[in-house]
Amino acid sequence: MRRARERASGAVYSRSGVGSLGKQQNRALAKGWGRVVYSSFEVAVSTRDSSASMSYFTYRLFRDITLDQLKAKTEANLALYEPESNGAKIRVTGFQGDGCSALRMGFRLHEEEILRPIGFQFGGIWMDVRYQDGDSWDLSLLEGAEQRTNHSVNPWAFDSDVEYSQRHVDHRINRVCTLWPHQGESLRPYLLPWRMPITEFGRTRFIPRKGKAYDADQYEYGDAYQIYDFVRRFGIQEESRQVEIGRNAE
Repeated sequence: MRRARERASGAVYSRSGVGSLGKQQNRALAKGWGRVVYSSFEVAVSTRDSSASMSYFTYRLFRDITLDQLKAKTEANLALYEPESNGAKIRVTGFQGDGCSALRMGFRLHEEEILRPIGFQFGGIWMDVRYQDGDSWDLSLLEGAEQRTNHSVNPWAFDSDVEYSQRHVDHRINRVCTLWPHQGESLRPYLLPWRMPITEFGRTRFIPRKGKAYDADQYEYGDAYQIYDFVRRFGIQEESRQVEIGRNAE
């Protein structure tokens, strides 16, 4: 089931047929590709290697924050919730990455909203990287409570009539690489749109981008599981040091 998702800015982009926005509103938002935002619904899952059915999930990465710091901050936030509330039931997986740490979150207990204050409290650079039900993956990059950029590799998943601006695409990609300098330019190939503009006889059309960001990657452009190759660049993978975090986590 396709669901709307909401960025930190509070604006809503609803996929066709779901939510309060109609098809015409969806198309209008999609045309402003650099400003498209969604609501924060995600399905709790593990990784592709698990037997869980994929739908929506989020990796929330924190630059220059260790896993121990992230675990302590997450536990402190969850401790504020009453025993019967969603916050008391949440369990997430924390990962130690390369110059960062991350939480892997689902949607069923509103994990993204409940744990959003952690990014505000740390006050540094953090990023949500979202798997979009097999259609795409996208990200939002923030500094404390201030949103710095959004980016989707496949805005055509939401509307075929996308207003494409190479200048806007380049600006967003540059922002991600600049604000996460440890990985920096190594991120750029993953952020390339899944379609490329081709102009012939005065008309522009879009063709699928072929291949992978890097030859050693597992997933090609056009495969939403490319999200795993992207987060692996940050040292976030199943082999990483990881912990389960929650009120009753072992």
